[in-house]
Amino acid sequence: MTSQLSPSQRMLSELKSQGFRLFCTLPDIWTTEIIELLRADPEVIHVPLAREEEGIGICVGAQMAGAPSAMIIQNAGFFNCIGTIASLPLRYDVPFLLLISYRGLWGEDYPFHVHKGIYTEPLLKALGLTYKLVTSPDEAVAAIPDAWRLAQFSQRPVAIVLTREALGA
Repeated sequence: MTSQLSPSQRMLSELKSQGFRLFCTLPDIWTTEIIELLRADPEVIHVPLAREEEGIGICVGAQMAGAPSAMIIQNAGFFNCIGTIASLPLRYDVPFLLLISYRGLWGEDYPFHVHKGIYTEPLLKALGLTYKLVTSPDEAVAAIPDAWRLAQFSQRPVAIVLTREALGA
């Protein structure tokens, strides 16, 4: 049955099995399906964002209240969050998951995304965030429990960086 589910359905199912019920999102064309699934799911709280930085505060607050949270954004949105990540979850040791669509790699359809591919991993490293680059739906689903365990153990956000193929986009 799992093979009949889309990559987004499989990822959401795994996130929910790990206890995630609060999701902050800002759309990217690659994450449209998972965002639509979140909007339609009565078992989760979906918080659409106007700016990605808002999601950092919401995820930190939810986690501090005992609700595991995840943020689903594009790498450009991650760039917008760097100061907020450094001053809130990294300073106060608050774990949550970042699921980041990795625009700007080989096969990118739009030239304005290319620079994003250049800076994503160096910026994750500069913040000292542990991340895993995943390139298939199976790898994406398998990364979720490991990433969440590491986030909880380290008391820091952990990122899963998703290629187009991992998202099935």
